[in-house]
Amino acid sequence: MTSRTDVQANCIDAYAAKTGTTDKSVTPTVVSEFLQVLADNAAMVDELQAVDQQVLDIVFDLQLVQDNHCQLGNTTKTNGEISLPITGTGTEDLFPPDNPQPVTGGDYNGYVKVLGLSSISTSGAMTIASSEITVGVAGDYYSSHAYLDLSSNLNSNNVGFVVAVERSGFFTFSERAIGARAANGDDRTNVAGGGFFPNLLVGDKLSIWVASEKDTTLTVFDANLGINLRKLA
Repeated sequence: MTSRTDVQANCIDAYAAKTGTTDKSVTPTVVSEFLQVLADNAAMVDELQAVDQQVLDIVFDLQLVQDNHCQLGNTTKTNGEISLPITGTGTEDLFPPDNPQPVTGGDYNGYVKVLGLSSISTSGAMTIASSEITVGVAGDYYSSHAYLDLSSNLNSNNVGFVVAVERSGFFTFSERAIGARAANGDDRTNVAGGGFFPNLLVGDKLSIWVASEKDTTLTVFDANLGINLRKLA
């Protein structure tokens, strides 16, 4: 039996055969007590198939979420340091650029894209190339960790970074910079934070941009930006 209709019809036929009454004289009311137990309280094959498919869909979605993550960064021990000449903004605020900005020729408010980063790990549909993370599954993402270990060679200098999302020829930058004040230019400064990246589309590219209050050459040592899929679109 594959449906409640089948259960009802077969029960009526069986009752009619046993009692010798014609099928037409037997109504569902006659076997309602039996149907209550068998049909109302027992899942039919078609219902189980529908539930099974829903469960499979949920499991597939969960697996897709868990499998899509990556890490972009730099490992000094393996790849060496990254040197980045930069023109200072002249202010300690280090406000991010206004959004959106064109990919070329935009006003980036003193921020410079960090090049020389590489893949630390990738999983699922996430890919990394040319210091950029490319999204392979549409949805909401979050950063499990984001940090730059750097030196500015200047005392009392403010440094910071933002993440940019490139889409259709334009950058959209983080609304708030992750920053720190480097008290001693000879020491490394760890700048760390994180955040959410909602409504990312397939093909969106994420990159790291840095800024400095003063003119300097930033040295990036270890760095890591971890991006994870949080919810499917």
